[in-house]
Amino acid sequence: MTFRLSRHYVSLGLSVFLHVIFFAISFPQSIPPAQPESQLVSIPVNVVITSENPIADNQVTSTSALKHNIASIESPESIVPMPGDRESPQITHRSRIPYPKSAINHDWEGNVTIAVHLTSSGQVKTIKIIRSSGHSVLDEIFVKTVRDQFKFKPRRIQGQNQEGVVKLSHKFIL
Repeated sequence: MTFRLSRHYVSLGLSVFLHVIFFAISFPQSIPPAQPESQLVSIPVNVVITSENPIADNQVTSTSALKHNIASIESPESIVPMPGDRESPQITHRSRIPYPKSAINHDWEGNVTIAVHLTSSGQVKTIKIIRSSGHSVLDEIFVKTVRDQFKFKPRRIQGQNQEGVVKLSHKFIL
């Protein structure tokens, strides 16, 4: 009995000892403060000076004088895309397009193409039918489903959301 009890105390003591060592190694005494990561983004810009006599370094001028000497700041011909930029809007959620019962009863089929104009927040602004299926019921159900159930991410250029247009097509086949 005493052997079993002493073995229990030894295992308990060993367990406590190992836990103390584990926590001492896991958690260092001083944790360095977190420093925010800085990220450099280079945007190429061409500066065109139109005056033949540029302003000297030691000459003090007003901002109106600078406006006359610097004609324009032109953006480069090829804009460097930023992370997350999108050339065109993207569909983030699609829904199944229902087939109207009246079209099924009449064996109507067709292909509908629409242009969806989106706001800078990704909301549907307007929808224009580019090519009709030839049956207004099919055209209307496609437009209604896109307007009510599709979700979009807007076009993004240089980190700024912009209005955009996305073309969608759907083929109704029985």
